[in-house]
Amino acid sequence: MNPNYEPIIKKCQTFLDALFNRNQDTDTFAKPTRAQIIKSAKTLSHEITKISLLLADLRAKTEYFSSIEETLDNIFSIYQGLSAYSGASLFRIIQIYFRKLIKSTQDVFIAYQNNEQSLGDDEENTISKQITGLAWKCCEELEKVPIKNSNSIISRGEEISSLIQDALEEVKEFQSKLKNLEKQFGQVSSEKHQVSKDGTVIVDGESTTDKDSNDKKSDDVNGEFEKEDEDQDQDEDEDYDDEDDIELLNNLTKQDIELVDKIVSVIERSTKISQLWVEMLKSINKPSDEDTDFTSEQIQISESVIHQINELSKNVDDIASAIYPLPNITYCEAQLSLLDISIKDIIDKINSNFKLFNFNSKFEEKLKSI
Repeated sequence: MNPNYEPIIKKCQTFLDALFNRNQDTDTFAKPTRAQIIKSAKTLSHEITKISLLLADLRAKTEYFSSIEETLDNIFSIYQGLSAYSGASLFRIIQIYFRKLIKSTQDVFIAYQNNEQSLGDDEENTISKQITGLAWKCCEELEKVPIKNSNSIISRGEEISSLIQDALEEVKEFQSKLKNLEKQFGQVSSEKHQVSKDGTVIVDGESTTDKDSNDKKSDDVNGEFEKEDEDQDQDEDEDYDDEDDIELLNNLTKQDIELVDKIVSVIERSTKISQLWVEMLKSINKPSDEDTDFTSEQIQISESVIHQINELSKNVDDIASAIYPLPNITYCEAQLSLLDISIKDIIDKINSNFKLFNFNSKFEEKLKSI
């Protein structure tokens, strides 16, 4: 194995390892401009092309990599600058962009090194076009890497809000199912009851269907009730042949339905506060103006609220999972209290920093309505 590849491969690995550490040295590193990022990305793409053409015809020597190593050093400085001025949301995004870029670049050299072992002295060293193509693509993507904290925070807020919305839709679907079962089979008891495989509710050892049938037969002169019962039985067989529904009916109580209603209500409030925070941030943001951004204090508070909403989302997911096949009553009631407190804390945090962001007064009423 040609050892001349090792320095460049190790440099890439050192860069990848450094991505886990967030630089906070704003005295040494200036925040890079979009023009600087584009120039560095295009330079790296050009260097990858040059080194690929060189390595195809010649066996690697250490000096071949000096130019691209210098370019990688510049890319790393760009990363350090972005990192120093980024909040948690922006840092999370730039990590992804730079990891893809450096890993794809490293893979180019690893491929050439591995391929070179099996070649004769005069054979051309060619690697898969997909490997170099991915590296070029990552260079192009880096040109568009987000550099505004405000945009990244809003994107993160939208992402979390979408997760809460998904949980809400899932729980509302289950709520609707319970309502339909209650409507189909009548008032749900506060106690457990038994349902047969044909969907018939059993009360005091006698099916409600048999009881109704016996009552009808005493008044049935022309056999009309009997035909009506046959049609109804056929419909119920079509609608309720699901054993899961039968099991659900056998254990469903009024308390279960009421608890699911409360869960839906608190998740609706969770959805509203997450969506409202995103709306409020958007109202003061200029997404296309990369020369402006939130102040450091606004970034800190925004990230803090986003963190609270993210924790809220996790608790929403937990309580949404705890309602199947029927709600874990003790756990769900505890989670309901936790969610109520979490929502209140988020609203209090926003209200206490209302003037810092200079939000429109219309948002005060929206906060009160949640």
